[in-house]
Amino acid sequence: MPPNSFTRQATTTGILEEGITFSSKDLENRVLPHNDALVISVAVSNFWVKKVIVDTESAADILFAAFSQMGIGVDMLTKVNTPLVGFNGSVVELLGEIALPMSIGTAPHRATKMLNFFVVDAPSSYNIIMGRSSLNSFRAVTSTYHMKLKFPTNRGIGEEKGDCRLARECHANILK
Repeated sequence: MPPNSFTRQATTTGILEEGITFSSKDLENRVLPHNDALVISVAVSNFWVKKVIVDTESAADILFAAFSQMGIGVDMLTKVNTPLVGFNGSVVELLGEIALPMSIGTAPHRATKMLNFFVVDAPSSYNIIMGRSSLNSFRAVTSTYHMKLKFPTNRGIGEEKGDCRLARECHANILK
């Protein structure tokens, strides 16, 4: 059977199935070597939120004090009775949980998902911890070396570039 004169890419639920790769092209405008965390900016519920750390070790997506700046009152949160336990065993009481839309990428390679955030009223250098739950929801792949997060969209592969300056600023605040 002769091949068709056109080809189609396989899709799953409307998302193009392309391979996600990182190459030297992804290192443009990066200072190497570095040990920076992957810190990005995203849109959450129509607010531009900076200082979002991408943390593949976190099982939860966490929203810190930024929730009050977004006009989210405690009365809008769903009560959660289980505390959040950190990697060092410390326990943080949750104010609650809320589902909010998060958008990553730049049009036309942009994706938006409804995510469940645990809301914490605790000091943090970051506004949001983007954990495995949201990364898996976006089907995102990270590379701290390349300081990028890539994900499939219905128009190809989208990406979020890490902000080295913000990452270093957040890290310096932690060390104070």
